[in-house]
Amino acid sequence: MKSLGHQTDLIFARFFGVIGEHQGCISIQSPSNRTHYFGNYLIYPSAPQKGDFSVWDRDFEALVGSKEVVKHQLFCWDDPVSQGDVQEFLDAGFILEDSIVMKADHLKTATSKVPVELRPLQDTDEDWEQLFKLQMTLRPEEHEEGAYAQFKRAHLKMYREMQRQNLGHWYGAFLDGQMVCNLGLFVDDALARYQQVGTHPQHRNLGLTRALLKYASDHTFQTFGPRTLVIVADEHYFAKDIYKSMGFEPVEKQYALLRMPEK
Repeated sequence: MKSLGHQTDLIFARFFGVIGEHQGCISIQSPSNRTHYFGNYLIYPSAPQKGDFSVWDRDFEALVGSKEVVKHQLFCWDDPVSQGDVQEFLDAGFILEDSIVMKADHLKTATSKVPVELRPLQDTDEDWEQLFKLQMTLRPEEHEEGAYAQFKRAHLKMYREMQRQNLGHWYGAFLDGQMVCNLGLFVDDALARYQQVGTHPQHRNLGLTRALLKYASDHTFQTFGPRTLVIVADEHYFAKDIYKSMGFEPVEKQYALLRMPEK
């Protein structure tokens, strides 16, 4: 993979999914969680061109799953520069996701504005249930609550098992015993990839995200040794500015075409 984003995405696909190498693309399947977008998708070597839609559509059904089994469709490409010609996909109801991949060798010092406990999650149902409830609070509006809860339960089960197998940790910031900020950081070779950074809406602008980013990187370096830190952010969302302030530098773009399940 040329793309640092896709290289680190595959840290998780190799653990919970089935990766298939085909003549024109790579398939990722998650038989235990068919609702996971980035657990059931295709990666092509280059950006889409006019006429690719019908081919990619057939590929998805053949290599990932039928529309009865996998309700979404997601296509990526290993080209950190080109958006390609996506109009056919947009006309078919796809959304173009435009992300920025950022990296750092170390992060700047950061402290929160309030006394807070920063720590890895323990392997207890209490900690992981707190994580589930916080992530449900952060549920994007476009996702129906019941379906999202089902997806999230399966997804967090995978991260918990990765932590058990010493591949990284999930981290929380706790105020008065309640988790109010969370993120994951998992490793492979010389890389460490952040996952799903999020802070409860009532506890933002307190420096919790920056403090937890720094704590997680320090803990990971102490546990696994120095790594290149990688994080992926929405190009159009403020979080990328937080990451820049901590020392992350943009290195490439990452595009994806997503057709969400019909409601």
